[in-house]
Amino acid sequence: MKTPLDYNFFLSEEERKIDFKKIFFRFIGNLHWIILSIAIALGLAYGVNHIITPVYKVTSQVLIQNENKNLPAGSNQTGNGTDNLMQGFGLFSGIENFDNQTLILSSYSLLYNTLQSLDFKVSYFKINRFFTTELYKNSPFRILYDSTHVQPIGVKFDIKILSDGMLKITARNKNAFLYNYQTNEKSDSTANINLSKIIVPGIPIKSDQYSFTVMLDSNYRPDLNAKYYFFFNSMDALVKSYKSQLGVKAPKKGATMVELSLLVRNVQKGTDFLNKLMEVYLNRSLNKKNELASQTINFIEQQLAEVSDSLMTAEKRKQDFQSSRKITDLTFQAQQISNEVSDIEKEKAALDAQQKYYIYLNNYIQGHSELESIIAPSSMGIDDKLLNELISQLNTLSQQKSMLMSSLRKKDHPMVRKLDAQIQNIKATLAENSRNILRNSQIALAQINKRLGHYEGQIQRLPETQRKFIGLERKFTLNNEIYTYLLQRRSEAQISKASNSPDNEIIDHAVLFGNDPIRPNIWFNYLIALLLGLIVPAVVINLQDVFNNKIITRDDVKNITEKPIIGHVLHIKEGIPETLMLEKPNSPLTEPFWAIRNRLNYFTAGVKKPVITVSSSFSGEGKTFCTINIATTYALSGTKTILVGFDLRNPKLYKAFNLNNEKGVSTCLLGMTTIEESIHKTAHPNLDIMLSGPIPDNPAQLISSLRTPALINKLKEKYDCIVIDSSPLGLVSETLYLSRLSDANILIARQSVTDREELKNCLMEAEVNEINNLSILINDVRIRKNFYRYGYSDKYGYGYKYQHNHIGQN
Repeated sequence: MKTPLDYNFFLSEEERKIDFKKIFFRFIGNLHWIILSIAIALGLAYGVNHIITPVYKVTSQVLIQNENKNLPAGSNQTGNGTDNLMQGFGLFSGIENFDNQTLILSSYSLLYNTLQSLDFKVSYFKINRFFTTELYKNSPFRILYDSTHVQPIGVKFDIKILSDGMLKITARNKNAFLYNYQTNEKSDSTANINLSKIIVPGIPIKSDQYSFTVMLDSNYRPDLNAKYYFFFNSMDALVKSYKSQLGVKAPKKGATMVELSLLVRNVQKGTDFLNKLMEVYLNRSLNKKNELASQTINFIEQQLAEVSDSLMTAEKRKQDFQSSRKITDLTFQAQQISNEVSDIEKEKAALDAQQKYYIYLNNYIQGHSELESIIAPSSMGIDDKLLNELISQLNTLSQQKSMLMSSLRKKDHPMVRKLDAQIQNIKATLAENSRNILRNSQIALAQINKRLGHYEGQIQRLPETQRKFIGLERKFTLNNEIYTYLLQRRSEAQISKASNSPDNEIIDHAVLFGNDPIRPNIWFNYLIALLLGLIVPAVVINLQDVFNNKIITRDDVKNITEKPIIGHVLHIKEGIPETLMLEKPNSPLTEPFWAIRNRLNYFTAGVKKPVITVSSSFSGEGKTFCTINIATTYALSGTKTILVGFDLRNPKLYKAFNLNNEKGVSTCLLGMTTIEESIHKTAHPNLDIMLSGPIPDNPAQLISSLRTPALINKLKEKYDCIVIDSSPLGLVSETLYLSRLSDANILIARQSVTDREELKNCLMEAEVNEINNLSILINDVRIRKNFYRYGYSDKYGYGYKYQHNHIGQN
């Protein structure tokens, strides 16, 4: 059998189940607090939504052309020489990595170039009642600053437009940094800014720390209540700010579409920035293409200039020789030899041009540390896949390093060092490859010269005039072939440059994302407020239960003991007397006492003249009030009943009945009065009362004597039921003695007053002293406020509704 000591620890499965109905009614009972909490939370959300400066999101999309990324450099998919040439430049999107492009879009250098193209160096704001609005093109004034003069960055200049059109400008900052927009450098030391004056718009404001002019917009409509301010931005701060707010991502995995997003306070300013960023990004690749094409053209023109002089000299000598010797044509044999030599000279011309490129490439690799603009081999008609691949890889790595440096701006960063190592490896491989190709080219030229030597013997057998003419013809043909070859290459490069276009494409220009701001998220804030409005009171209600150490619910008693709960007594309206049953026996308020008496019949079954003791753990729990009305129920049911006041330490019965307490239990036990002298009549013939009498010196010793059971036996001779109002069980020991003399013992627990531990200790004390005929009565139950707490509905279970106000009970 379970004991009161282990009941908390060995609950049944049924008792362990969550009582959702109880939880529901708990919240219903505090509905007014929950509604108030929700109202406050929604009010706070409304305030937050109107105080926080709105932040909007603008988006745009760029298509990264990535369909040819697997083609090797220099490959000619279409057979078109121009395609091959531009592939050799390493600029087609197929050569560039998609991830690199997304990094380039958010790189420091690209953002810097974008912001340099925009008028963002001065920020304008309007101070509203609850929040500040960033102005842009709709600012009523503009700041024209002297870029050759330093300006204080981050210093707030307040502007007030006066009724006469004058401006009041104020600024105070003791630690302002000065910034030079020409060099983009910030001062190491700080300056003290202290400005307060009324100025005329358009008149320059100058000092050692600043130099600017405030110009009013011609379309400005005066708003005398408006307040404005502006401040100067450094380029570094602007780049970092926009970099932190910029988002670059692929909207779908595997897609080559890039979505740009920006969080801004001013939508127009944000759209201008994104549109300019995309423009600068597209122009970046186009400018790179044009730069490399121009370098190729310049290289070819240098070669043309050298060949042009030789060609003109050879042509003049040939013409002079023909004129002086009157030679109009060669003989058939000489013409054949000349044609053969001419074909060989064409091959030699191509090899000479290519050899010059190899020499250029070898010198360029050895003389340049940064290799972002190497002329492609294909531009000189060289179709060497390995060479093109190496140059392509070198260009790609160099571009990646440039991109990382613009973002990280640290030469010793591990990623930069890794790229440097890769570049050095490619350079070494490329240098070795170019030297090998140059040696092979020299061998090929030697073979061509050997073939020319074969025809030299045949030329020597010709007549002197024919022989000299063929020599001049050879020089002219060689230079002419080289010149023609270079002209063709220059023409291809010029066509490529003229037809250059950005690799990528703008799909969507910057637009506002949705209609509502990203921050504050109005409906999300209201939802959070609603949840908090529900959660906070729920937590508070549950914390009250967790930290409350008072008896509140019937379950609180059940968790302490298995002793039965004999009943509940409700709160009663203030002013109703403690002798409620005597004065208003038919009141619905008395119904709980009738129920208690009926249940007591089960405890005293078989006992002819029961003795019932009513006690409590401590004073102030309504023990006397309950005792009086329990005794009255017996009297009203026709049982001859006596109410005995054994609370000798703190007697209260005499106050309830307005009697004199000079005689009673104490005087009777001391033999000072007889039983008959100590008994008082009440308004009901079946109810008598024996008061406590004067407080004796030793109440415990007096009650614990053998006189007490003798007194009770004497009373049984005259009365059918004895109801004892004893002292609190938790304070005195004599109550245990009375309990052992009783047939039924009732322990009062008052809601929100009785301490759980105190009640538990009293029950443990009763168990140790083998007081088994014990039951619990919960007093002062508040049904209207928290009816859910007691395991009853508002109908209480007896056919009546009790919804009464609070009263105090003894």
